[in-house]
Amino acid sequence: MTFLAIFDTIEGYCEALREIDPIKFNNFFVNMFLNEYVSTYKSCELYEKKIHTAKLLYCFFEDKPDVRYEAQEIFKKCIKDQNLYI
Repeated sequence: MTFLAIFDTIEGYCEALREIDPIKFNNFFVNMFLNEYVSTYKSCELYEKKIHTAKLLYCFFEDKPDVRYEAQEIFKKCIKDQNLYI
């Protein structure tokens, strides 16, 4: 399975779970998977993979500007490296 196929699968799965209870799903992601997500992001060597991994963060949050901003702030706080964030 290719990286993009995995990305699409995760995106669809997250969309379905967000519809059930977006706040609970968001909290679940932050508490259980955010650190692993950041580790994966940091380990990306290819630019394209890093871009898709960055986009994956939004799959775990509602599609609203304030919620997306919150996602960026949580990610920035967790990554602890301004150069990687940019």
